[in-house]
Amino acid sequence: MESKLLTPKIFACSQSIILAEKIAKLYGVKLGKVKVSRFSDGEFQPAFEESIRGRRIFLIGSTFPTADNLMEMLLKIL
Repeated sequence: MESKLLTPKIFACSQSIILAEKIAKLYGVKLGKVKVSRFSDGEFQPAFEESIRGRRIFLIGSTFPTADNLMEMLLKIL
């Protein structure tokens, strides 16, 4: 198995970007690219902007109020 496949990726939820950047720096990797599209009706859709296939993923985020924080994390997990 290639070592590239084993390299972990760290991604941030939108409310925890600063914390995730610090963790990624200490871990020695770049913070993964993820985009959250927000629609006029209040809905949103997160999308990874790089391949995560075969990688160990760490998702940094808070579920503290509001429900949007929890929903963003759940949508990224799926």
